[in-house]
Amino acid sequence: MSQKPELTGIELLRYAVQLFNACSETIGQQYSAEQLLTIARAQRESAWDIYPDNWTPLQLHMCAHFGVAPVWEAGSSGEPRPVHAGKRVPQ
Repeated sequence: MSQKPELTGIELLRYAVQLFNACSETIGQQYSAEQLLTIARAQRESAWDIYPDNWTPLQLHMCAHFGVAPVWEAGSSGEPRPVHAGKRVPQ
């Protein structure tokens, strides 16, 4: 994951609200506030601009429950495809 400037608490909350407002409502209903912030941190640090409602169920689970950020790679025609491994999200 690329290193972006760390957000202050309120900045992270604002980022998460914007992110989840653009996602399917079911994502916000499945996870606790703490888990949603972990997902938001992971999405922000990702090299790919892929919203959490387009992550695989395994990627969401690993991120929300274990802090493992999803990893993507370019497929044969350049489209992103998930790789089920990742790096722990800094808390």
